[in-house]
Amino acid sequence: LCADQFSVERVFQIGQKATLGDPAGQLEDFKRAVRLSPGSAYRWADLGDAAFNVRDFKQAEYAFSQALKAGPRSSVILMRAANFYFQIGDAPQLIPNLVALLNDPWSEDYYDTAFLTYSRLGLPVSEILSQGVPQRKEVLSRLITFWTKVNRVNEAVATWKFADERSLADDQSTGDFFSFLMKAGQQDQAQQLWQDYAARRDPAYRKTNWIYNAGFESALQPSPFDWTINERRDVEAVRVEDVASEGKWSLR
Repeated sequence: LCADQFSVERVFQIGQKATLGDPAGQLEDFKRAVRLSPGSAYRWADLGDAAFNVRDFKQAEYAFSQALKAGPRSSVILMRAANFYFQIGDAPQLIPNLVALLNDPWSEDYYDTAFLTYSRLGLPVSEILSQGVPQRKEVLSRLITFWTKVNRVNEAVATWKFADERSLADDQSTGDFFSFLMKAGQQDQAQQLWQDYAARRDPAYRKTNWIYNAGFESALQPSPFDWTINERRDVEAVRVEDVASEGKWSLR
């Protein structure tokens, strides 16, 4: 019987009011939206943003607390709440929201956004690793690759060491990490870290055997220190089992 006063299009229009110089009008509109839909996490988050725009941080914090109660597992709400706490510089409140987001495999599309928030906040990487990320292989591997993309050598090294010590770095992120170090001019550090890493897989490496994975006994990793098979139109190369002069594997 009644038109939807807070359709997606209408909410977008209201959201522009602060930009257009009417933050007080925006706040009143979203207060009315919350009265009409008190169980909506989105409307509470809208109210939180509107209260922030008029610098009423107390009301904004209350609104986001209600949004989190209404949508505790929503990636969008967790990220919006984290953005609010980022804007007011409240790391202790920000971290639990990002940890909850990173703990959810369905929120994978938001992982890099969460990492970027940590990066912009300026938290020490030790604090990010100890408090800000769950110890899950998917998360730590993604964080390693994130640091390589934004060209942060120290953070990448610290994160890879942390993950490797706990066997939480996958092969792809490990390969990304060592390729990044080589391109960043950190060849000596890359060589030393790879030597320590590879020795756990091949104790003879750099003792009696100076070529890593010389007999192709281990699955090839996407690393500059392992074999790389490039496709050629006239040549087919594949790692095969039970055909070898030593061990069980060879390259055919």
